[in-house]
Amino acid sequence: METKNGLPIKEIIELDPVRLTIAERMTSSLQNSAQLTLMREARVDGLVKFRENYEESSSPKPTYTEILVKIIGNLLTKEENKFLNSIMGENKIKVISVVNLGVAVATDYGLVVPVIKDVNNKTLSVIVKELRELSNKAKNMQLTLDNIEGGTFTLTNLGMFGIDSFTTIINPPQTGILGVGRIFKRPDFDEKNNIISSYITWLSLTFDHRVLDGAIAAIFLKELSEILYDEEKIKEIIFNIKNK
Repeated sequence: METKNGLPIKEIIELDPVRLTIAERMTSSLQNSAQLTLMREARVDGLVKFRENYEESSSPKPTYTEILVKIIGNLLTKEENKFLNSIMGENKIKVISVVNLGVAVATDYGLVVPVIKDVNNKTLSVIVKELRELSNKAKNMQLTLDNIEGGTFTLTNLGMFGIDSFTTIINPPQTGILGVGRIFKRPDFDEKNNIISSYITWLSLTFDHRVLDGAIAAIFLKELSEILYDEEKIKEIIFNIKNK
C-alpha cells in the first residue's frame, strides 16, 4: 500500500478516542485563539534551596512542580495578573475569581490535565497530597469529569525528560499555560562579577494575545523568576508570611 504521493506505508494506526480528543482540542486551540509564547531564562537557586531545606512532618518532600503550583496560584490572584486567570468567550473576557490550576500528566494512553481546585487557598501539603492522588488516578485511567474540568490556567513541566525549553498550546477556554524545562547548574556571575554557580531553568508562557498584551505576560514571567531566585520570597508564599 502506498500514499497518494507514492510513499510506501509500513503501518496504519487508528487514533484511539483519547488521542483523537487531544488532537481535536489542540487544533481547535490554535485555530480559535491568537497564541504567542514568551520564553526567558530563570535562575532558580531559591527554588532548589527551598526544596532541599523543606522539612514538614505532615508532608513528604514536594517536587518542583508541586511547589510551582502553590507559587503560581499565589501570583494569579494578583490584580495585575487577572487576565492570565480568565477565559475568552462570546467576545468577552471573563476573569475568574478562583484559581483552578491544571497540571499536565503524561500517561501511557496520552496527556491528561487534572485540576487542583482553589489552589491559592490550599497549603503546600494539601497540594502535594491532591496532585499525587490525581496523578495516580490519571495513570490508572480513574479520573472523573470533575477531576479535569474547571481549570483556569495550566502548568506543564517537561524537566524530568531533559527538555530545556518548549512551546506550549493553550488548553481552551483558558488564556495561559506555563511550560517549565529542566533545572541544571552552570557557572555564572554575581553582582560583583565574581564567578559563582547557579541553578537555571527556562520558562515558556503561552497566552492568548486577544486577552492580554506581551508586556503583561513579560512582567508575570519577570516576577515569577524573581521569586524562584529568592528562597525567602518562596517561604513568604508557601507559609503565608505577610510582607513586613
